[in-house]
Amino acid sequence: MNAKVLSLKINDDGKYRLIIEPLAPEKLYVDGEGGQLGDRGTAEGNQILAVDREKGEFCLVLKTMEGIEEGKVINIDIDKERRFEIAQQHTAQHLLSAILERELDVKTVGFQMGENFSTIDITLDLFTEYQKTLIENTVNTEIKAMHVVNIDFYSPEEFKKLNLRMRDELKDKIFSQDKIRVVSIGEIDKNPCGGLHVKNTLEIGLFKIVKTEKVKGNLTRLYFVAGVRAIRLFQTEHEIIEKLIKELTCGIEEIPERVKTLLNNFKALKSISRKYTERLAKIIAKNLLSLRRTVLFYEDELEIVNAIPGLIEKESYVFVGKAGRNRLILAARGFDLKVLYTHLKKRFEIQGGCGPTKGQIVYKGNPGEIVEEVERWVERERSHET
Repeated sequence: MNAKVLSLKINDDGKYRLIIEPLAPEKLYVDGEGGQLGDRGTAEGNQILAVDREKGEFCLVLKTMEGIEEGKVINIDIDKERRFEIAQQHTAQHLLSAILERELDVKTVGFQMGENFSTIDITLDLFTEYQKTLIENTVNTEIKAMHVVNIDFYSPEEFKKLNLRMRDELKDKIFSQDKIRVVSIGEIDKNPCGGLHVKNTLEIGLFKIVKTEKVKGNLTRLYFVAGVRAIRLFQTEHEIIEKLIKELTCGIEEIPERVKTLLNNFKALKSISRKYTERLAKIIAKNLLSLRRTVLFYEDELEIVNAIPGLIEKESYVFVGKAGRNRLILAARGFDLKVLYTHLKKRFEIQGGCGPTKGQIVYKGNPGEIVEEVERWVERERSHET
């Protein structure tokens, strides 16, 4: 595809925006229009990161802009493999929506295509496993039936006579066009659409619903993949399963039970660990109290450090616990840690925050410096009270 460069500029993020006028009849697909992904490829060898519109003109977002200048006619090399992958997802969505309407009397009210999976929102508050299996199997059966996908154009008057599937919120936009593009899948579906599509359902290859979730109102969102995406998903999941089989030394059908056993064992060990942590924290708290200091410092694992303050039976104290490389846990009774944090912030490069009795900070320096400053602050606070 050739295009004339109308203008160019640099974004704040360092990316280039190129306003162009395509000189060939070939269509350029914009990100987000019709819920579909946009084109990618190169412009004079420069990677295209996105395609959008600016004041009605096509705009390419580029990583670099070598060999491009205003007024120049440039060559745009479109990624055809990406277009085919998008076409697989888009036609699969048409087929899915038509079959949901036919089999379950369910409408599609939203569609969004992502880089890894696509979604549709349907007017169903509960999508059961039985329904999921039924729809998946039916879609894959219709894919194998080799339905021809046709693209036709109609005037608004002709379009009104057609019996087709269409979202009500799109009617005004559709009827404003002189010629309305309609995509038909055999006798199964007929729908106005300006996006990419395969020529035959067999080109979709494979369809899979990967996840469902409840969304606003009484809607359900279906996540799906088709074609090369479905194959990639199968390959990725198969690789994960192979690793699990090896690590768990079991067959594929035994994985769920093995994982359940491991989780139960983990919960039991976690419970035991929590009990021993509490016991150890009590001993440490008792030892800290024996020091007869107001500022108490201790370094250990986060779980132990967090448990200590609640076990310190002292009318007034400031506890500083070191957990990890730079994290300091603070707790206090009889002193306001918000005031202490403000004081420390003026003297050290720290991050974090404190409430009146609890808080934590991140300090990359020697924690001993913080402890010494806390001790000086405590002495001043006491002298002020006196």
